Amino acid sequence: MSASAHDARETYCRMLGHAVPFRYCRAVADGLPCRRVADCWYTQFDVTAWLTEHFTAEQIARITAPPPPKLTSILEIIQKVRAEQG
Repeated sequence: MSASAHDARETYCRMLGHAVPFRYCRAVADGLPCRRVADCWYTQFDVTAWLTEHFTAEQIARITAPPPPKLTSILEIIQKVRAEQG
């Protein structure tokens, strides 16, 4: 089955607070699916099989990894801005 076979389907996104098509969820994170893709889509189709078919084990581990703590993200952004300012 192609990676885009389910693109027209829609479900409610708890992170965004409104309905989104699968095409958004499957490529939202630097070309990888959202980390919650399995939680949001499991009732609509076998999303675990879809992930296994289209991504390597390493990619799936990156997709399903918990996000970094907020403080870590904020500090990384601050460091990036400081580096860009010289």
